[in-house]
Amino acid sequence: MDELYYFYRMKVNSNQVIFKDIKNLYGAFLLSFLVFAFLLMIIVPTKSLPLIFAIILSAISFIILGYFTNKRAKEKLITGYKNLYNKDALDDFDYIGVFYWNNNLFKKIQKELLKKQLEDQLNINSKDDIDKIEKLIKFSYRRAKTNKSFNGIKIGGIMAILAPVWSQYFAWFYTRIVNFEGVTEITLNISSILISLFGMIMLLSIIVNEICNNKSLRYRNIGRLLEEISVDYIINET
Repeated sequence: MDELYYFYRMKVNSNQVIFKDIKNLYGAFLLSFLVFAFLLMIIVPTKSLPLIFAIILSAISFIILGYFTNKRAKEKLITGYKNLYNKDALDDFDYIGVFYWNNNLFKKIQKELLKKQLEDQLNINSKDDIDKIEKLIKFSYRRAKTNKSFNGIKIGGIMAILAPVWSQYFAWFYTRIVNFEGVTEITLNISSILISLFGMIMLLSIIVNEICNNKSLRYRNIGRLLEEISVDYIINET
């Protein structure tokens, strides 16, 4: 199982199949997102006109770079898919859901790469080997659950700490107010900053998770791909 996991990490995940060949464009896209998120966070209390102009430019850059990153990723997928399956063109069905790079072509490429690895290294190549695949599936999901519990503790711990701190801060803040003029505006500004910061952290964590492709996600994806391979063997030999 460790060899299968290593193969997935090195050959099958999105970084290896797609983004290693467009890493500069993808890096620029991620940087534009961070700039946009940072400006969005600091614009609330300042209301500065130059900042408003800067955030509009950063949003436009983020959208444009996102469009071209997705376009190049799809082109890379289509080329890789045709090479892997020895096709000159895609069938009509293959175009379904190709609006975003994480589509059915990507999943087919992942499945085919993992299937070849099973055949070459583990001699799993027919319906008679379903029991072996089932054991690998159970082991993959077990590993995914084990690793997910650790990641969940980190996120849950942060939330558990921030909630009472924010509540106590408001209680302390209102007990020390002498002049209530402008309190509503101050409260809204602070809340907006925190909401923007929280949103940026959440979106950033999603992107980092996509890039790093943590162990829990890898094992879960391996289990899903193994299930699809198992179904293919059953259908093809029925």
